[in-house]
Amino acid sequence: MYINCHSTYSLCYGTIPIKELVSQAAQWGIRVLALTDINCSTGVFEFVQQCNSFGITPIVGIEFRRNNTLLFVGLARNKEGFRELNVFLTDHNLNKTPLPAQAPEFNNVTVVYPTHNLPPEGTSLRDNEYIGIRPSELTKYQLTLQRGELKKAVVLQPVTYLSQTGRELHKRLRAIDNNVLLTMLNKEMGVADDEYLIEPDRIVRRFSAYPEIILNTQRLMESCQFTVDFDR
Repeated sequence: MYINCHSTYSLCYGTIPIKELVSQAAQWGIRVLALTDINCSTGVFEFVQQCNSFGITPIVGIEFRRNNTLLFVGLARNKEGFRELNVFLTDHNLNKTPLPAQAPEFNNVTVVYPTHNLPPEGTSLRDNEYIGIRPSELTKYQLTLQRGELKKAVVLQPVTYLSQTGRELHKRLRAIDNNVLLTMLNKEMGVADDEYLIEPDRIVRRFSAYPEIILNTQRLMESCQFTVDFDR
C-alpha cells in the first residue's frame, strides 16, 4: 500500500533516514515498499540495499512537485522506467523549465495523480495512469468512486515522518523552505498532516468498502520490479 514514501533525500520535506524507514516497515510486516523522494532519486540505491537486507521488495520512483504542489508520482516498472523518470527530470532541470501538471507518455512507468491534480475534464487517463485516494479522502470522493472510477483508483498514503517529533521537524523544514514563521504555515505551503506510516491492517480496514482499490494497489505494486547487483 506504500507507493509514496519520502526519506531525508526529499530536501526540506522528508524526515526519515532510509534505514529507519525500511526497518520500521519490516517491523510491521510490510513486504513491499516504494521510495519516491521529491524531484530526486539520489537515495534509490541505498534504499534497495536496505530493502534487500530486511527482505522487503523495493519499488523506486520519483514524486514530482512544482513549488509546493504535488503533481504526480512516477513508479518505475523496471530499470528502463527508472531511466525514463530520471531523463524526464534531468531535462527539466537542465533546461530550467517548470514541471508540467500532467505526466508525459512514459512507456515503463506507472503514474499516480493526487485527487487535486487530475487530468482536465474530458481527458481520459492512460492505461498506466491512476488516481491516488488518501484514506482521509474516502468520504469526500465516495460518490465519484461510485460513478465508475474505482477501476483507476489506488491507495495513496504518503509517508513523510514516523513520529510526532518527525512531524514537528517536517513543519520546521516547510517553514524554512517557504521562508516563513512556523505560525504562518498552512497546507498550501506543503505541510503534511497525515503523512505517517500506518499499519497495513488499518489501511485495509479503512478501505474495506472498496476492495477494488486495495486490489488495484496490489496489482500496481506487483507490476514494478527493480533489482541491483551490488556484487558486480
